[in-house]
Formats: sequence, structure tokens, C-alpha cells
Amino acid sequence: MAGSVSGHVYRFEGKRRPVWRAKYRLPDGRQVKKTLGPAWTARGRPPAGYYTRRTAETWLRLTLAKAADGTLPGMVSTGATVSDACAEYLRYIEQDRARKPSTLRDYASIFRNHVLPHLGDLRLEDLTPDRVERWAATEIDPTAGWPTGRVKRRSRSSTASWSEHASSTACR
Repeated sequence: MAGSVSGHVYRFEGKRRPVWRAKYRLPDGRQVKKTLGPAWTARGRPPAGYYTRRTAETWLRLTLAKAADGTLPGMVSTGATVSDACAEYLRYIEQDRARKPSTLRDYASIFRNHVLPHLGDLRLEDLTPDRVERWAATEIDPTAGWPTGRVKRRSRSSTASWSEHASSTACR
């Protein structure tokens, strides 16, 4: 059931400086709050990266248009899980990247032993950087000796790599 999109921008007096913030609602009912950037308070044209009321409202108008069209990143619901993404990534590195069988075995082992037990059933839409960082903090031990530390450190770079690939291919 698609709802209407709406929102507004407001100037917030932050700890360090005033900033422009946006608060808007997506068609599926979720509310999003986002800090756009520092507010330009002086006269004249703002430097790059600063927002005036007009530029903040323009940003919001474009974002709401993308949300209404369904093209806003993060709105596409694929239903794919981390397990699906791992399988797709293994297929990708085997067929598209032509990696050696030993590399495939290493990656499959990392996914099977470290990623899937903790994140395998999680939907990709629910996978956030905070969730990955929490997982990494409990699963990866940078002080571990050879070879455990190396394999676990590699698992973190593999995780970043497959999550980027999965998010770009799963939403097509």
C-alpha cells in the first residue's frame, strides 16, 4: 500500500554550528530524519557544502520526488538475505572474476564459519553499517595470531566487498 510522501526542512542549532535538517516520510510509512549540512548564515552565495533554506528545500523536493517514483536508494525491497548475497558473491568471483579455486574455498569458508551463523537470515534491507560493526566487534579479533587473525581480518574485507556487490546487484 503506497502512501503519500511529505516532509519539511528546519534549521537546528547544533553544538558546533547551525545545520539544516530534513524530516520526511516515505510511501511505506517510514519516517526519515537527515542532517543535510551546515547552515549558511552570512550574506551572499554560500560555499560548496553549505545550505540555505532554499537549497535545503530544493534537496527535500528532489528527495521526495525520488521517493514518490520509488527510485530513492534503500526503498527497493528485494527480500534477499545475507545468505543469498554470499551465494551470489561466490558465483560472481568464480564466474565473472575467474578467481582460483583456493580463493573460492577461502571465501566460502569465511562465509560459512563467520558470516552466515550471525547474519545469514538477515534481509539485505535490514543490514546496516551499525549491524555489521556490531558483528565485526564480536567476531573479528585483530590481536589473534597467525593464521586466525589473518583469516578473520580477511573476512572483514570480504564482508565489505560482498555487501557492496550484493547491494548493487540485488536491487536490479
